[in-house]
Amino acid sequence: MERDLTQGGVARAVLGFGLPLAFGMASHASFNLVDLWIVGVLGEDAVAAVHLGSTINFFPMIVGNGISVGAVAILAQCIGAKRHEDARRVANLAAWIMATIALVLGGLSAIFAAPLIALQSGEGASGLVGQDYLEVVSWGTFTMFGLLHVTSVFRAIGNAFWPVVLMLASNVLNILLDFVLIYGWERFGIQPMGAVGAAWATVIARFLFTVLGFALLARSSSPLAPGVRVPMRWRDDLARILRLGLPQSVQMFVRASLIVTVTRFAGEVGGSAAQAALGVATRLETIVLFAAVGWAGAATAMVGQACSSGLGPRCHRVAWVASTYAAVMGFALGITFFLAAQPLFLVFVPDGGADYVDHGRLYFAILAFGHPAAAASLVLAGAWNGIGVSVRPMLLDGIVFGILLQPCLVAWHAMGAPHGLAACWTLVLVANWVLFALYAWRLGHHSWVVPPAEEPRPA
Repeated sequence: MERDLTQGGVARAVLGFGLPLAFGMASHASFNLVDLWIVGVLGEDAVAAVHLGSTINFFPMIVGNGISVGAVAILAQCIGAKRHEDARRVANLAAWIMATIALVLGGLSAIFAAPLIALQSGEGASGLVGQDYLEVVSWGTFTMFGLLHVTSVFRAIGNAFWPVVLMLASNVLNILLDFVLIYGWERFGIQPMGAVGAAWATVIARFLFTVLGFALLARSSSPLAPGVRVPMRWRDDLARILRLGLPQSVQMFVRASLIVTVTRFAGEVGGSAAQAALGVATRLETIVLFAAVGWAGAATAMVGQACSSGLGPRCHRVAWVASTYAAVMGFALGITFFLAAQPLFLVFVPDGGADYVDHGRLYFAILAFGHPAAAASLVLAGAWNGIGVSVRPMLLDGIVFGILLQPCLVAWHAMGAPHGLAACWTLVLVANWVLFALYAWRLGHHSWVVPPAEEPRPA
C-alpha cells in the first residue's frame, strides 16, 4: 500500500502519481456539475440558492483542507524517513483535530445561516432555500472533513488509487441520491425535498464513504492504521500541523472571500440571473481548480518524501513539473469552457433567460484565460508546503487577492461599476497572472534547503 516517491525520473513520477489524483479531484468537481444540473431543472432561483449555500460551506472546507495539507506534509516526511510509528500517531492526532474543527465550524455556519446568506445579497426564494441548504451541509461538515482526512492519509503513503476510488464512488452515490431526495420516490413514501435534497444527498454519500475509508486504513497492510493513540508529545505535533495548515487555510480563505465579494456584486449589478450564471461558472471552474489541487497534493507528498531523504534538487524539479502539468490542463479546460459557453449554460438551466446566458458567456470570455495561472500557483504553493513552507504562499495570496484585488473591486463598485461585470472579471484575471508571476519569481530564488531529519522520539 505504501509507495516510495523519491525514485525514478521526475516527469514520469509526477505524471504517474499526480494524474490519478488530478483526475480524481476533477471528477469530484464534474459530479458536482451533474448535481447542479439536476437542481437546474428547478430553475434559476434553485441554482442561485445552491450557489449561495455552497459558497459559505466552502469556508469550513478550506480550514479542513489546510489541516489535511499540513498533516500530509508531516506524514510524508515521516514515511520518507521510515518512521512509521510516528506517522501512525500523527495521523490519529490529525483525525481528532479534524473532528473538533468540523463540529465547531459546522455548528457556527448552521446557526448563522440566515445572515450569511443575506451577506451575499441572497433574497426572496433563492435566499430562503439557500438558508435551508446551508444548514444541512453545515451540520454535515464532519462527513466532508472525514473524507478529506482518509484521502490525505492515503496520499501521504503514496497511494493514489484509493483516494480516486473513494471520491468517485462517493460522487456516484451522491448523484443517485439526488434524484431520490430532490424529486422524491412516491413508491417508498419519500417526498420531494427540492434543492435541499441535494444537500442531504451530499452529506449521506460522504458519510458512507468516510466510514469505508477508515475501514480500508484499518487493514493490516496499511502502515497508518487508525486508532485513538496519539504522540506523547502531541502538543509539538499539533503545533507543527497547525503551523503548516493554518497559513494554507488563510491562503484559501482569502481566495474564498473573493467569491463572496463577487457574488454580492454580481447580485447587485446583474440580479439573480448573474448569480445563477456565476453559480454555474464557478462549478465549471472547479474542475480546473480541483484538478490543480490534485497536482498540488502530489507535489506536497513527493516534495515531502524527497525533502526527508535529502534530495533538494528533486524538490525543485517536482514543483515545476507538477505546476506545468496543471497549467496545461487548466489551459485546455479554460479554452473548452470559452468555446462551449452558451450550450454549457443552457444544459444546466434549460429555461434560463438571455441575461443568464450572456452573463455566463462573458465570464468565460475573460476568465478562461486566467485558469493556467491559477492552477500553476496552487501547485507551486503545494510544493512549498511539502518542505514545511506555508507562510510564504499565504502572504503572496494575501497581498494579491486581499490587499490589491479586493480594494480594487470595492472601488470599482463604489464608482458605480463602470463597464459592468466585464471590468470585475478583468480585474480578477489580471490578479491571477500577477500572483503566478510572484510565485515564479520567489521559487526561482528559493534554495530548497532541506532541513535535517528529526530523530525518532518515544511514543
